[in-house]
Amino acid sequence: MTLVNTNSKVKIQRKLSHTFEITTGLQQGDSLSTLLFNLCMEKIIRNVRINPGGTIFNITRQCLAYADDVVILGRSEGYIKRTLEEMAAITHQIGLQMNDTKKNT
Repeated sequence: MTLVNTNSKVKIQRKLSHTFEITTGLQQGDSLSTLLFNLCMEKIIRNVRINPGGTIFNITRQCLAYADDVVILGRSEGYIKRTLEEMAAITHQIGLQMNDTKKNT
């Protein structure tokens, strides 16, 4: 995922700063990049409506994430494509874009 047209604010003692544009991202080895990536992935995966309490045997689709990899399991190709489309839409809403060069179906 990559930052695209992203603005931000900083909160200091309950006061927000003026909006500023993010023009450069974090390097992959930066310790803050892992935290920010995990926060974004948490939001994306939680907003995709998947039953987190079940397994693929009793639900129609499931999403597994570890580090920067995401695996989408589904009972049909349609469920997998729909989940991927939902993830892409949520990713776009928060100012990121998915890297589909690693996408396999």
